[in-house]
Amino acid sequence: MWAVVGEALHGSDRVLLEPLQSVGESLAWEKQKEEEWLGRDQEMESVSTWHPNFWKKDLEEKLTQYMAAQIPRFVPTSNTDEAALKQHLSQLEKTFLPNLEHKSGFFREAGLLVTYARCCHASLSSHLSTLTDNRHCTFSQCLVVYEWCLKMYKSSSGMCLRPRQTSQHSLALDVQSLVWIILKTEEKLLAVTRKEVGKALEEAFEIGKTPCADAAIVQIFREKMEAAQHISESLSEKVEAVCLEECLSFLQSYENEVRNFLQIDGCPGISSSLRILENCCILRTAWCKLTHICSASTGQDAKVKGFLYRMEDEVTEHFLQTVTSKVK
Repeated sequence: MWAVVGEALHGSDRVLLEPLQSVGESLAWEKQKEEEWLGRDQEMESVSTWHPNFWKKDLEEKLTQYMAAQIPRFVPTSNTDEAALKQHLSQLEKTFLPNLEHKSGFFREAGLLVTYARCCHASLSSHLSTLTDNRHCTFSQCLVVYEWCLKMYKSSSGMCLRPRQTSQHSLALDVQSLVWIILKTEEKLLAVTRKEVGKALEEAFEIGKTPCADAAIVQIFREKMEAAQHISESLSEKVEAVCLEECLSFLQSYENEVRNFLQIDGCPGISSSLRILENCCILRTAWCKLTHICSASTGQDAKVKGFLYRMEDEVTEHFLQTVTSKVK
């Protein structure tokens, strides 16, 4: 039975339609028998030991293996060029998806389209998830994948499996799957945004190192928000919100780091104290500029100012105590 499915996947001759239809009929019979067994009141042998119960699962496994093998090979890394990523996505659009769409005709007529469509979307989702793995994916790379997903969703000609003659249930399954892929990609994009913004702020304000300019901090936010704005206003707002949240998170951890530093005695603390005070001035200026390009809430503004005022007061007090002890 699976040899017939394999021939249908690798071949293009319509003479295979009749044997493929027999596979669909076998699975329909399996479903009917399963319902009959589950409907009995008397004790029965567990359905899990009834081998035909696994036919549908075996078919899905075979379909998924075939589809995975058809995806053009691409191994993303943190150094992956965006042009190479776009080229790979273009290959998916021009070869992989049209091939799946073409094969869907056989499975539609054999009554197996729902299973086939589910495997198509599972394979595509799995591959895109690999491309956006946050262990190596950058914000710009993730944005490329997200934009491509939106393009596939909006384009009826490029969308994977939008059957022309299917039931409403099958069509709804396609739309739901594509929306799910977009939402998952967006989720990863926002996670990468949070990761990159947090790392950039930590490197910019590491205690003991020369502070960066406030313009550099603003640029970190501006670049990401403008890139997202190119895709949609909604995405830009979400990226902006994540950037602001990560800024608050950084200030909270930075305040804790400063407090730990204040517990250290010794002469090196004087110069470091001055740099922390300088950092606070830079952060205040940067935040003031961010509020002109971001929609920071009143609560967020109060929290940021609270973090900065507390750090300045504590560091200033520590600095004066250290200087006084050295003078004496």
